Amino acid sequence: MDEHIFIGTHIISEMYGVSDHLINDQSLILKILLRGVKLCGAKCEGVLCKQFLPSGFSAVLLLSESHTSVHTYPEKNALFADAFTCGTNCDPKIIIDELVNGLEVENCKTKIIHRGEGSGDYEAL
Repeated sequence: MDEHIFIGTHIISEMYGVSDHLINDQSLILKILLRGVKLCGAKCEGVLCKQFLPSGFSAVLLLSESHTSVHTYPEKNALFADAFTCGTNCDPKIIIDELVNGLEVENCKTKIIHRGEGSGDYEAL
């Protein structure tokens, strides 16, 4: 299968009900993300993190296949996460599933967007 076809799958999630000790554990969340990347068949090329005061952080993992990111809101026990992979060799939903399971998320809202050639409609801005 052609690895360079112009299509991709983008998973966008909101996760609620993450306990205090998990939502504040940056190293654990990064470990879960990296495990999800590996399990989905993608390759991590780099990680960039930003810690905010008094709490919360954002992280972006650059993948050979695109990216995944997380933005935590400890004061809300919630986070935003997304995972996007190009082509058809990886399943970005695995990354999101790893976060949901690893962080014992109580409620998750997820959208799947198919991008690229023949993927559907976009709203004009």
